[in-house]
Amino acid sequence: MNYLFSPTTLSFYPKDLIKSYRDSNSLPEDVFVVDDYVFSTYGLSTPPVNKTRGFVDGNICWVDVEISKEQSSVIECAWVENELI
Repeated sequence: MNYLFSPTTLSFYPKDLIKSYRDSNSLPEDVFVVDDYVFSTYGLSTPPVNKTRGFVDGNICWVDVEISKEQSSVIECAWVENELI
């Protein structure tokens, strides 16, 4: 177990660098140790399509990527444009 995770930043922090993070006052207060499987799954793996790393009910997990109406309109316009070509 060489990593810590912060629900606030949704980021992993290597244990070897904790002193540096603390010295620079950049280590979130809510970090906790995670096992190698969790780090491998959520820290090293590419998320499934339309998913991003999240923290729900005390667990690190994949959550749906939220797309704004503006982003959705841009995607739809690009799709229509591509279909017309």
